[in-house]
Amino acid sequence: MDALHFRHQREQYNMRQVTRELKKAYCGFKAGDNTHPDLLPDIATGNWGCRAFNGDPKLKALIQLMAAARAKRGLAFFTFKNFSLERELQNMHHLLVTHRSTVGELYELLDDYCAVIRSAHTHVDLFDWIRNTLEPRSQL
Repeated sequence: MDALHFRHQREQYNMRQVTRELKKAYCGFKAGDNTHPDLLPDIATGNWGCRAFNGDPKLKALIQLMAAARAKRGLAFFTFKNFSLERELQNMHHLLVTHRSTVGELYELLDDYCAVIRSAHTHVDLFDWIRNTLEPRSQL
């Protein structure tokens, strides 16, 4: 496994790291060029690199969701009885679908979030930040 170990969680909020993880996930999820996407099973996955490697489950889930969408694959994300994370992921997925967010838009949001994290003195929750960024757009 080619996972990065983050001594401090802030280290993973770097777009070079996010892009690296996104490319790895996409390569793992993408089917052969001759396989029709409708014939592929959903991807069963979970908290990649979260416990032993100190990764943020919310960030890792978004990365896998983005990679699966680009690979035109369904995604079944297992939270291993972390019901709080399960609920938060369902709510985030619903928000992204409701706003018709694209992978490119979500990538730009992550880029903005990483910049905020680098300059902030306190931790800002990823899902709260995305929600607060998207919600005002719908109120215009």
